[in-house]
Amino acid sequence: MVTIEKVDPKSKSQVRRFIRIPFDLYAGNPHWVPPLNIDSETFLNHDKHPFYEHSEADFFIAVKDGQDVGRICALVNNPFNKYHDKKQALFYFLSSLEYFEQQLVVMMVKYAFLIQKKTLRSGLLSGAVSTLILSW
Repeated sequence: MVTIEKVDPKSKSQVRRFIRIPFDLYAGNPHWVPPLNIDSETFLNHDKHPFYEHSEADFFIAVKDGQDVGRICALVNNPFNKYHDKKQALFYFLSSLEYFEQQLVVMMVKYAFLIQKKTLRSGLLSGAVSTLILSW
């Protein structure tokens, strides 16, 4: 069974765990280019990154049998939504094992919105995804 855990961005160990997931998942893949850890760490730091002055994000890890098998970030850019009169969320930092990808994305997105008590319009998820834009 896959469980979804929300990352506490104030916990250094949870942040490191979130950042480490693609390194573990894609180790040995000659086509994978690792991101700079400092960029990821900065984006997860709500006190330092300017995005959090006006917007919000939650980070999630998918765990199966005690092993991290995926991650995703749910972002809401409030100034964009206000300017365009929309309610959209972006999903970023998606990493998962290929055979879990669509299942994990659906589970993590639903979990992210349950936490934020928002409702997804149906039929917005299909195929493999790297960045998603969803409206509610």
